[in-house]
Amino acid sequence: AAPAPKQPQKKGKFVIKSVKAKNVLAVYGIGDYSTKSGEMVKLLMKEVKKRKLKARGAMSQVSYMKPGEVPVEQLVSEMQIPIKAKKGKKKTR
Repeated sequence: AAPAPKQPQKKGKFVIKSVKAKNVLAVYGIGDYSTKSGEMVKLLMKEVKKRKLKARGAMSQVSYMKPGEVPVEQLVSEMQIPIKAKKGKKKTR
């Protein structure tokens, strides 16, 4: 298991850390995050299997807009899963 990330020592403080480049498989969605997340997970996992890739960690989701500031049908999000690099391939994002 990976070591736990360093935790802030005081309330209201943040920790910044460098993260090595990773290979990820990503999907982008438009619309309500709460209804699209499940579909995005299924699509990513199906694509991992189709491409015969190996997942290397937990999925993460990025929301590019703040709900309430743009119409729900314009919300853009990205979900990604780290994948193991194939031998002989450079790491790319």
